[in-house]
Amino acid sequence: TLTISLHPEAGLTGRYQLDADAFDSSNGPVANTGILNGTAGFTTDTERGSVLDLDGGGAHVSIPTIFNEPANVTLSAWINLTDPGINGAEVISLGDNVLLRLDQTGTAGVSGAFHTDTTVGGKNWLSTHSGALLSGTGWHHVAYKCPPHSSSSSF
Repeated sequence: TLTISLHPEAGLTGRYQLDADAFDSSNGPVANTGILNGTAGFTTDTERGSVLDLDGGGAHVSIPTIFNEPANVTLSAWINLTDPGINGAEVISLGDNVLLRLDQTGTAGVSGAFHTDTTVGGKNWLSTHSGALLSGTGWHHVAYKCPPHSSSSSF
């Protein structure tokens, strides 16, 4: 007999289920509740139940923190992209520090990027691209992991 027990909140700084509200369910040291902006709201999907609905016209959830300066960052989401817009659809962005974007212009596909500190000229973006275009292909789980103070990242 195999018993598997998952504790997704263990060690997390922020976790947002986005199935009825934008509350932080991580049980972290500080509750970082999200705020719905523009036309952001919730709708019922036949496969997933209640889900966050963003129309691509500026609707978003803002979270008033960048979670200090963690040694590692993982961004993940279940998505059903119907229209990537002109420059791709940004799924998660933590300030001007790290982001997860879908169907970025051209053939970059799913992309993740983070700012690296440099001694000359401030910050530079370090990007990783999957090449996988997801618009119109149904539900997918996407994830991007990076150590912001490094020179590597992965999907």
